[in-house]
Amino acid sequence: MRAAFEKIYAANAADPNQDQLADGSQIAREPIYGQRMSAAQLSFAPDAPETVQLAARAQHIRRWEIPRSDFPMDRAG
Repeated sequence: MRAAFEKIYAANAADPNQDQLADGSQIAREPIYGQRMSAAQLSFAPDAPETVQLAARAQHIRRWEIPRSDFPMDRAG
């Protein structure tokens, strides 16, 4: 599963949206989001199967490629 997480991280590292860290450096937003989702998933279900762990990490993979504005705005998010 570690190899899968690394591939997800690498795919998301191309995110052009950046967040600033406390030290002033910039980092792509989506890899951090994936890590936060994995941490949340582990707190809710630490014994979840690998498929659930992968789904939590990859739920926003390359999210920036299709902006929300490309979809009808009358649908609930």
